[in-house]
Amino acid sequence: MDAVEQHDAFFNSFNLVRGPCLGSGALGEVVLASAKHNSSLKVAVKIVTFETVGCKGDFLSEVGFLRDLRHPRILKMIAFAMDDHHGFMLSTYFKNGTLRDTMSSDHPVEEPRILRHILDVASALQYIHGLHIFHQDVKPRNVLLDDQDRAILADFGIARQASDSSTMVMKWRTTPGYSGPETRKRRPMSPFKPQPSKKLLVLGDFP
Repeated sequence: MDAVEQHDAFFNSFNLVRGPCLGSGALGEVVLASAKHNSSLKVAVKIVTFETVGCKGDFLSEVGFLRDLRHPRILKMIAFAMDDHHGFMLSTYFKNGTLRDTMSSDHPVEEPRILRHILDVASALQYIHGLHIFHQDVKPRNVLLDDQDRAILADFGIARQASDSSTMVMKWRTTPGYSGPETRKRRPMSPFKPQPSKKLLVLGDFP
């Protein structure tokens, strides 16, 4: 069974009709899908290609996080499925797109709106940091906008969970251009708060 047949089998198993691509990355894409019995019911489907064992591990890690996290400013996963070569994740579809889309418009974004989005993302980060989870890839493309123009943090594909809030990390994974000065210089840093610690972990040591 080739990739197209595998994808078709997944959409059929959930009684969905595949729609256009909403976005793509190095290892997959997000597509729009609608219910066969009612085309007005839509979901977003993230499709990840398991090019390496690490890709499969990242997908399962994201599924685990989104399955357990409960916060109004964090994306809600509806269901997931996988085979030997691909992972499929169904989530809420937000027709207003991402923060990156607003930055691409011809009209400047007003300050109150910017502040509201910042506070929404900060609320989501405060929640996951309380669980010792650090996202690693906060950027405009990973922040969705709901019908009330509130920000929703998405894409936990490279998020990790530390043992406690004093953990120091030296090796990071993030999108080029979105890393802080400490991460670029490979300095030990806490993902949660600036605090001295004797505990040092390299990202690859996380389960």
